[in-house]
Amino acid sequence: MPLRIQTTPALLGVQTTQGKMEIQTTEAPFTLDIQKPQLQMTTRAPELRIDQTEPFAEAGLKKPLRLTRDEVQRAKRLHLEGVAQIAQQGRQLANIQNGGNPIASQAEENAFGQFTQSFQYGTIPTSRPRIDLIRGEVDIQLVKGKVNNRTPKKEARTTYTPSKVEYM
Repeated sequence: MPLRIQTTPALLGVQTTQGKMEIQTTEAPFTLDIQKPQLQMTTRAPELRIDQTEPFAEAGLKKPLRLTRDEVQRAKRLHLEGVAQIAQQGRQLANIQNGGNPIASQAEENAFGQFTQSFQYGTIPTSRPRIDLIRGEVDIQLVKGKVNNRTPKKEARTTYTPSKVEYM
């Protein structure tokens, strides 16, 4: 006995409906109030001051007031030296009885001794210029900006249809 198998195809029916979601909105006006930030900056530049008064004075380049003051001091010194020399020569003449020849020695000193020259080598200026630095300043002020969102709220209407599967 032979084995025999017979099959009948089964038909299965499936019907599907897709789900749907609908969202309806109205356009809302987008409104922003913006206040821009501001940066305020003030500066004071640095200064470099160089005072060359002393080196110039050593080279003989003086302002009139200082030149006058220096010459007045020099004249006073020379005046006092002259008075001291005259007083010394007067004392020598007053003491003529002690011997010596004060008139001849004073004549020689007055003719030749006062005019001795000396030579010195040096460089000018010997002092340095005065250098002052005044620092600069930077002042920074920041005014913050603001953003105000005035967009109104709008509701959305949604409609949802669920999906279906039907078997037959």
